[in-house]
Amino acid sequence: MMWTRVGWRRFWVVVGLALVAGPAAGAYLDEDEPGERAAPPDRRDGPPLAVSRLLDATVLGRPISARGLTIVPILARDLPRPEAVATLGEALKQGWITISEAPDARVEEIRVSTDAPRPVLLLAGQVLVGGKQNRLVREDVLLPARVKDLALPVLCGERGRWAGGREARFEGGGRIAPQAVRGLSMSGGSQQEVWQGIARFSAATGARSATEDVQTLTDSPEVAREVEDMAASLRCPEPARTVGLVALHEGRILGADLFGDPTLCAAYWDELVRSYARDVVAWGRRDDSDRRRRPPLPEGDAAAFLARARRARYFERPTPGLGRLYGVMGAAQGLALVGERNACLHLHLSAAEHAAPGSEPPIIRPPRPPMPEPILPYRDSP
Repeated sequence: MMWTRVGWRRFWVVVGLALVAGPAAGAYLDEDEPGERAAPPDRRDGPPLAVSRLLDATVLGRPISARGLTIVPILARDLPRPEAVATLGEALKQGWITISEAPDARVEEIRVSTDAPRPVLLLAGQVLVGGKQNRLVREDVLLPARVKDLALPVLCGERGRWAGGREARFEGGGRIAPQAVRGLSMSGGSQQEVWQGIARFSAATGARSATEDVQTLTDSPEVAREVEDMAASLRCPEPARTVGLVALHEGRILGADLFGDPTLCAAYWDELVRSYARDVVAWGRRDDSDRRRRPPLPEGDAAAFLARARRARYFERPTPGLGRLYGVMGAAQGLALVGERNACLHLHLSAAEHAAPGSEPPIIRPPRPPMPEPILPYRDSP
């Protein structure tokens, strides 16, 4: 069949109309037939519904301060019935969780088994002690209540040690790394970047570790004494209502953590405060020229910072556990973990332009979309 010039013109007109009308027709069908709805895009402007509900149900409490660290409590006004989950510390104490090296003992992956009455929540940046070397949980994970040998992505938190047998287990954990390291973990930072963050924290505080272990650095007398003094003055003021906190140092936003359950927040409050206090210890020992390089935010601007969560972009990330995990980028950076009941379990935010002490701002790396297949012009067969 030979095509004339007019025939070709009509053909391309029909193709163009189909390309324009196709999405509209699909949207129309979606409204009438929910079961045929297309998959959502990988990236979206504005938070998922679960995150919006959490933000809408909270107000800020009265700030409390100690040694330059200001904590603004986030209080719940009206939250749905929380999803029952256990913390890592509780699971370790009760013997509900077993953490061990993978059979091939790789730095970036360990194995987790649980036999718990409810799912177990791990937070990005938590230190796992033992194994061939201490590790950092890479991202928030909601472990199933009962699971066997789940592969968990981690980062090395102890560069100078790789020892122990193949069956080496992790016997402790729960400490949250300083924000300078934690932010790199949850933002998809490379292992080299995390090691550099640990080295900067060591240099800023004067703490030393023979194996470059972040746990040893945070436990060192140079750091721990000041951290504990701050933590003792910054206890959770209203545990029954408090679902999160915003941390500031000398008016500079360090970060924010929100939970969908006051019980979860109470369980993590002290360690989160210590995590931010470790950054304050490091920041307070840096020279004045470094401070002048980063202009501070006005103290008390916690509400404006939380409002950034509504303007940020969210993209779904793969998770080995339950629920859905979202990366946050743009106006704010961080992670949001949504549970199986479509309620936000944990939201962490950090300010993109105001890096945690001792580090550069973390760069959120969204998954790269596949390239579309090229559209080839129609050709007559010979």
